[in-house]
Formats: sequence, C-alpha cells, structure tokens
Amino acid sequence: MNFRDKISRWMIGRYGFDKFTYALFLVYGVLVISNLFVKSDIIYGASLLVIAYIFFRMISKNTHKRQVENNVFNRLLNPILADFKLEKRRIKEMKTHRFRKCKKCKTVLRLRKKTGVHTVECPRCHLEQTVKIWM
Repeated sequence: MNFRDKISRWMIGRYGFDKFTYALFLVYGVLVISNLFVKSDIIYGASLLVIAYIFFRMISKNTHKRQVENNVFNRLLNPILADFKLEKRRIKEMKTHRFRKCKKCKTVLRLRKKTGVHTVECPRCHLEQTVKIWM
C-alpha cells in the first residue's frame, strides 16, 4: 500500500473539497500574492488563518456543519454569479436581442431586436407592458 492509498483511506468520512473551499483557496492566493508586494505581517497572518481554516474544513468529520456553511456561501454567491452570467449573455446576444426588466416582478425579459414600440407579456406575472426598443 503506497502513500496515496493511505491518504485516501484516512480521508474516508471526512468532508473534503467544495465550492466554499475553492473560494477560500482563491482568497488565500490573493493574500499571498498581495503579501509579495506589500510585505505585511497582518496579511501574512490572515493568509495563515485562511489556509488553516481550509485544512480544518477538508479534514473535518462533521460533514453536516460543513454542508450548512457551503449552503450559506452558495446562497450568498449565487445572486452575484447570476448577475455576471446575465451580463455575459447580454454582451453575447447584443446584436440580436434586448433585455428588459418586468416592472412588477423584476424578471428579465429577452426580446428580439426589432426597433419600435412592442407590447410584451411577462411569463411569470402575466403583466402586459409596452417596451420601446430603439437600437
């Protein structure tokens, strides 16, 4: 049995790696890179705390608490990621479509790029509204 198998056996029943741990690794990387330029003991200490918390999360056997932490992180991160995905889609479809928000429920409506005034119905709240597309 080699070292890799021993590590795999030891990790059985432990939490491991998830999205929150990945984000913490990114924070750790930013702290380490910024410490290369600034040389601050505070940044160095913060990076040590982050990496210690990463290892604590990865080897923890209390998987329920780690899942709750990950769910809270996802609940906070998903709206931000959704905004970035929408902006990426807006840029990608800029030549063919326009995006407008429903006045009542704030759902984003995707409309064909036809200049003029159009009446559209929101698929979620069924509010009919007039939308002006000018470019």
